[in-house]
Amino acid sequence: YTFKIREGVKFTTGNSLTGQAVVDSLKRSIFVIELDKATARFSWVTDIVSIDATGDMEVTMVLKNSFAPLLAILASKQFLIVDAAELKKNEADGDWGAAWGATNSVGTAAFKIDSWVPEQRLTLKRNKDYWGGHDGVGPGADQLVFSNIPENATAELMIAKGEVDVALQMDPISLKTLDLQPKVYTFSYPSLITCNFLIDRRNEHAANDEIFKAIHMAIDYEGLLSVVAMGLGSVHQSLILPGMLGHDPAISNQWSYEPEKAKAIIAEQGYPDGFSIKLQSRAGACGSVVYTKGIEFLQASLKKAGIKAEIVQSTGAKFWGQIIDGTLKDMGISGLGATYFDPDNPASVRATSECFLLGIEQHNKTVADKLKDLVAKGRAETDNDKRHTIYRELNALMVANCGEMTVLQVADTVALRTNMSNGIAMPHAFSLDFRYLRKAE
Repeated sequence: YTFKIREGVKFTTGNSLTGQAVVDSLKRSIFVIELDKATARFSWVTDIVSIDATGDMEVTMVLKNSFAPLLAILASKQFLIVDAAELKKNEADGDWGAAWGATNSVGTAAFKIDSWVPEQRLTLKRNKDYWGGHDGVGPGADQLVFSNIPENATAELMIAKGEVDVALQMDPISLKTLDLQPKVYTFSYPSLITCNFLIDRRNEHAANDEIFKAIHMAIDYEGLLSVVAMGLGSVHQSLILPGMLGHDPAISNQWSYEPEKAKAIIAEQGYPDGFSIKLQSRAGACGSVVYTKGIEFLQASLKKAGIKAEIVQSTGAKFWGQIIDGTLKDMGISGLGATYFDPDNPASVRATSECFLLGIEQHNKTVADKLKDLVAKGRAETDNDKRHTIYRELNALMVANCGEMTVLQVADTVALRTNMSNGIAMPHAFSLDFRYLRKAE
């Protein structure tokens, strides 16, 4: 793969973007992945034969095998092009500048860090050397000040009064209130995050395929969306999202809430009085779905199907620790997201990592082997029509067999003062592209 490097681009450090700078940045990304022991999530890097500057403004990457998701992955946050040489100068304890880079700008963006007070305030200033982006649009502000306001009610009051111009990640109640404000407007957009109930397929009940289907039928999807998420999102039952190759509404919207049918199936499988299960509740949220509220709603849904669910308090460390150790006996909730917009992400991370952690290989080795095979085929195939067919098959297998029971695709939310325009969503960044934002006095 050969990449031509745009002329005339500078890092926020003042250094020029060159072919060698790109090579150094990519090699640093791989170093950080290895340092973080995250190679399993980025296994493709082991296929890299070489990355070289084959000209002043040219980079060539050689891989052992064809790799279809390469461009999508190189555009993800793990491989953002940074001034690796400047980071190396500020290295501490062999981290290639990771700690220093957390509070200093080393990229090519429209803004750069001016100051940062942890958990309070981040101030960015215009990058005067900004190259203009793919469309030539420069930043519309000299300075951006981000304040951490934990209380939604406080943020709601501040934007209503005009003390702030933009509010992100507001809860549904605050958004409905702000919609009544004459000088504020709000909007939401699909994020790359899904809400999921997780269960190990080695669980006494989930190991039974018919009962596993019944559990799907015992979830009130529409109720979860309207009552808990307050309409911010959409019912979606697949980790492959709309717009990705392999997405098919017939797969991602195949389950509906049928508690009586679920109860009958459970009885047919030898549980005429239903069965009991524990639900792990913990702090956190996926979009507007607060985990505690989602678990309480699930408990009520399951009850109508004869499943007696007891809520037990847990933590993220305990819940995921049990998943990793293969000792999860309960159900839980988690947000799962895509870090690059290609079906390889839910396939390689979710289908052959978390799905396996949740016991698919022990439950059904034929399905597990098929998932591995499809992931490999999807990575090697460069024809998009063929990739769609591959990932559609993988999608159907995941939804039918994996312990990640996806229920919603959540929405990100934005509130702006009416004198603010060009609020363009950036779903992968949970925010706006502030380069486009304009403020009328």
